[in-house]
Amino acid sequence: MKIDTTTYKEINRPMYIIEEARLRNNLRIISDVAKRADVEIILAFKAYALWKTFPIFREYISSTTASSLSEARLAFDKFGSKAHTFSPAYTDYEIEEIAACSCVAHRHAHASQAQH
Repeated sequence: MKIDTTTYKEINRPMYIIEEARLRNNLRIISDVAKRADVEIILAFKAYALWKTFPIFREYISSTTASSLSEARLAFDKFGSKAHTFSPAYTDYEIEEIAACSCVAHRHAHASQAQH
């Protein structure tokens, strides 16, 4: 469908519109900030989980967050990387799969305090 991006009059139903050029420009800015600040930018699925655009995101950033098994699967299966995963609690039946879809992280503060 050819769409006039000044009026969008051809669109007659609700939908998300992603302008790839603008998305790429924003991601270039984000990538540049990360490089100059020497930090890792992490895509938060709570803010953005439009997985059809993940191949574009992967050109600019390499990490995501997850706070549930579904988000960890999304990161692993659709984004193509293990997630930075955090939640105050997980169920016994999901913890192994979450660990398989997640980055190795530091132990929780209580675990390190218990050793002292």
